[in-house]
Amino acid sequence: MPRIRFHYLRHTSATLLIHAGEHPQVIQSRLGRSNITTTMNTYAIFYKKRMSEKVLILINYLMKKIDSGTFLTPNKKLYMLA
Repeated sequence: MPRIRFHYLRHTSATLLIHAGEHPQVIQSRLGRSNITTTMNTYAIFYKKRMSEKVLILINYLMKKIDSGTFLTPNKKLYMLA
């Protein structure tokens, strides 16, 4: 069995928390870092992937609404697509 360093477990924990949607400041605190910049710089790639996933979810949601022919506008009025 390969040796696993404690530091790798820290990275794994942080990465799993990011994918679970945990707030960056909570992750910073769990890692014991004094400022958020280090955490964001270290794990930026995972946040970018997470944001890409959220954009796809939003696009999928909007496409379903468009396909159904109706969706609510920001002022909560029903909008019918012609």
